[in-house]
Amino acid sequence: MVLTEDQRYILEKALKGHSMVVLGQSGTGKSFLVKEIAKELRKTGKLVQITATTGIASVNIGGKTVHSWSGISDGRYSNDSLLEKLERNEHFGIYKTNITSTQCLIIDEISMLSRKLFEQLEYICRKIVNSSLVFGGLQVIVVGDFFQLPPVPDYLKMDSGEYCFKSPVFDKIFCHKIILKEVMRQNQDDFIQAINDVSRGDIPENTLNLIKRLSRHLPPGEDPIRLCARNFDCYIYNACKLMDMDGEEVEVDASCIFAPGQLGVAIGRAREKKGLRIIGFNESSIMRHEPETEAPFEQSVCAYYKELLKTQRIDIEYFVNKLYTIINDLFTKTCGDVTKKSTEPKIWTKYYTELYKFSTSNEYISLVKLISHCEPTGQDFEMCSKIYDKVTSVVLQKHTEHLLSSHDVNYNKKNTMSDSGKGKLRYIFGRCIAKSRFHNMKHAKTNMYKKKNRESLAKSFIKVKMLDSLTKNYTELVQDSKYKKTLLETHRKQSLSQGLTNITDETYEFILKVDEKRLSVQQEKVFHLYGADFLSHCHNVLLKDTNLFNIWRILFQSFDYCNNYLRIVHQTAEQCLHELFEDVVHRFCRIADNQFRKDFLMTVGKSKTESLRKRVDSKHSKTVAPSILNMKNIYNDKSVSKQSTHFKLKSAIFDQGNSAFVNFVKNDLLKLCKSYDIKMSCSSSNDVIKQKLCSKIPSLEGFSHPQYLQQAVSDTTTVSTSTKSKHATSSEATQSTSGEATPSTPSEATPSTSIRNTSATQPRRRKRKSKFTTRSQRKSSKTENKEEKETVCPLCQSVYIDGDDWIACDLCDLWYDRKCLNLNDDQWDDLEGSDWYCPDCLK
Repeated sequence: MVLTEDQRYILEKALKGHSMVVLGQSGTGKSFLVKEIAKELRKTGKLVQITATTGIASVNIGGKTVHSWSGISDGRYSNDSLLEKLERNEHFGIYKTNITSTQCLIIDEISMLSRKLFEQLEYICRKIVNSSLVFGGLQVIVVGDFFQLPPVPDYLKMDSGEYCFKSPVFDKIFCHKIILKEVMRQNQDDFIQAINDVSRGDIPENTLNLIKRLSRHLPPGEDPIRLCARNFDCYIYNACKLMDMDGEEVEVDASCIFAPGQLGVAIGRAREKKGLRIIGFNESSIMRHEPETEAPFEQSVCAYYKELLKTQRIDIEYFVNKLYTIINDLFTKTCGDVTKKSTEPKIWTKYYTELYKFSTSNEYISLVKLISHCEPTGQDFEMCSKIYDKVTSVVLQKHTEHLLSSHDVNYNKKNTMSDSGKGKLRYIFGRCIAKSRFHNMKHAKTNMYKKKNRESLAKSFIKVKMLDSLTKNYTELVQDSKYKKTLLETHRKQSLSQGLTNITDETYEFILKVDEKRLSVQQEKVFHLYGADFLSHCHNVLLKDTNLFNIWRILFQSFDYCNNYLRIVHQTAEQCLHELFEDVVHRFCRIADNQFRKDFLMTVGKSKTESLRKRVDSKHSKTVAPSILNMKNIYNDKSVSKQSTHFKLKSAIFDQGNSAFVNFVKNDLLKLCKSYDIKMSCSSSNDVIKQKLCSKIPSLEGFSHPQYLQQAVSDTTTVSTSTKSKHATSSEATQSTSGEATPSTPSEATPSTSIRNTSATQPRRRKRKSKFTTRSQRKSSKTENKEEKETVCPLCQSVYIDGDDWIACDLCDLWYDRKCLNLNDDQWDDLEGSDWYCPDCLK
């Protein structure tokens, strides 16, 4: 084979010792060029090592994997740990020898080498050779196509799967980046363009039509080479066909494409269109690469941009990162968080105004000067302007992604389930599909070499293909789904490997019908009717429902049972349809049964708890009947010194203990303590006071101060029964009008009126004196004060003046001046409606 002009140019650069990047789509002769470069360099006496990122690629060019050559393995070691092993571990000595005995390193399929492994490879080469130069001064030639398979991420080893060209080391060592354009393998222009379009993931209509036409059957002849996207399909085909890989015809199974560029690589193995057949193709098989993949190696860029990449006059990576940070901060500062609020048009106008100001500011011009390393020209500004527009578009897209799902269709109005519940339902059935698919894959692998089980193998394979047709990738669903909100639950549960299954909208509608039917059957009444056979009954009802099965059949109306190398008859296909229906419905029911069981047990538990609580309350009400001992009965006790009450208390204490005081509040308990002359703090809890009374009362002969158990006069009645004069009547009118009590005079503070009644039958009087009195009431109050003794504060001996703030103790009923107590406004307001005790009672 004769080298093309571009290939000869690359060979000349390689013989001069230049490191370079050689790119080109499938069929441009990259593997042939690698062999030629190695042969010519070895003629000059150079030590050349050919490597690749995969085993098959390394065998194809007569080399070894770059991992086994350098010792980096799968990236499990850190840089320092790997260097230490290369220096000291005898098992790693061969890798050190490989590096020191190499002058030119060639790496094929560079697109699959991640940034992490690329930087680690550079690090150990530099350290082993003991040189400050990049790669230790080795000549490095990398070959591949970044529009083919990307690096495989491995998050357990801290490898995110970034392309190696994102590393700053990549631009430092490779000054020459050359793209091979002339395709050698194919000679049909439309076919070459189709391969290129499919590799990039962006196909025009004419290419799409060509791909669809290639779905026809190949003419009879030798069995073609079949390329599969999934190992399972490959295993089954190899076991069934035991095919010869030397044929000129190629069949590509595009039904399980999972990575950008994968389909383009497979199609590129065919020499002509007539020898190519594409099976299971749909538009979702065309997957776009990340946006940054196209930026450094776009074939349609101008010649000046290529020269910039070669000479490295402009630091593209630094410029893009710096520009992205500035524009992103500008958006956040101007528009805020647009995901949490609606943004008005004037906010967008302000954002674009600020964006324009920045593009003409001195800061932007300084940035262009900084990355150009010289005075920028008009071409420099033109190139930076294109990058500026691209970065602006990326920032805007990042902050407005939520708008894509803001106009979802309002579906299934009859179903009252929330979006979160529907999303969970979609996630559960996706899991059922994945489990069924895994089961059939396992069964097929077990029987693929057993001739007697060939029919069972075919059925399992067809079932896997049928289940594949019920799923879609998440990216496509986000764009096309009518039920976008239901995708969030599955997306939220996704791990780093993104291994959960996303079902199509039609499959989701099917499982909604299944769940609706299940809910109509799984009811408590049906449970009591069937008992232990309840779940079996529910399953049978779902499986015998013809409407559900017809919906299930519609899901596969476009599935081609004969579009596979395992031919099956109609009867077998119908049997697979029934068996799959039973399998997935059973799996879904088992999960739903667990939820029903939890809900049912919770409901039964609640009803049992409520019933038990009612019985306990009823039993307690019977055993602990309302005691005859309460403050009302004590007040009505007419015996001498309340001896009858004393004996009742002693008897109740012996019988019931603390329960004898069940009808007493705290103030009642404190009054009993005071009448028995038992010292007790007002801050003590009710249980402590009851315990004290139970321990003291049995040993006492009677009340020490029975006068404290006399019933107090109501606030709405006359203050003193001994004085029925005109000014007493006026005092009653004043109290009833203001709704508050006034300090009593010493003549009124008799034992019968000094203690406030706190029982439920007596109205509660307020503790503060009213400030709102009429002029006639103030005159009446002055007349009373002249005829009777004045109210005096026990602490400061100040005399009460009408309008002052005074407060009464809830235990001894003595009045105190607010100023004497040093109560501020907040404390004074907090006392409204609460109990207050004087300093003497608190002791």
